[in-house]
Amino acid sequence: MTRVADISELLHLFFIQNKAVSLPGLGTFSLLNIPAQSDFATRRIFGPAYSIHFSNATDSPSKEMFNYISRKRNISDWEAVRSVNEFSAELNARLRKGEKVEWKGIGILESGSTGQFLFEPEKLKYSFIPSVKAERVIRKENDHSVLVGEQEMHKSDMQEWLENESYVEEKAGWWIPAAIIGAIVLLVLFFSLLNQRVSSYGGRQSSVVPAQAPLQNEN
Repeated sequence: MTRVADISELLHLFFIQNKAVSLPGLGTFSLLNIPAQSDFATRRIFGPAYSIHFSNATDSPSKEMFNYISRKRNISDWEAVRSVNEFSAELNARLRKGEKVEWKGIGILESGSTGQFLFEPEKLKYSFIPSVKAERVIRKENDHSVLVGEQEMHKSDMQEWLENESYVEEKAGWWIPAAIIGAIVLLVLFFSLLNQRVSSYGGRQSSVVPAQAPLQNEN
């Protein structure tokens, strides 16, 4: 007859291979993947890791888990189901007594003040996935493609194009203030000439007094 301790080890192996295991009346343990992370402060890249999560929302074991135990211990499916139920019942009984239950390779379970299960996952460390040193390289002269509108240009071509555009704008923009100054000068000259003509015309003007008709001698 398969012992409860042996079932604990088998369930742990099933958990590693399938990334999840559910126990009746207890909950589900899931293995979550944490992608590789960069730490620029220490200049290192840490490899991918795993974290164990517990939830009591679901506690229905899978048929694959019972088949796995049945094959590994060469027992019937009914005996596999009974062994899992006995293991889960033992954990629940210890938790109800207020004990902390350590499941090797999974973590530590205990019962909270309100009766809920508290879980502290075991920290998984894999020596075959070490962190590596990483230096950030900035290539100032690196030439790459840049999309400008619908046209693809290289970085060097883009920089040259911007410099040419700036030069053309500077060269073409000099006449704007010159045109404004010229327009002001022309307006001043125009009004000056207009005032001179009006003054000259007014100086030559004289009063016209109509002549009186000559007196005729009365006969």
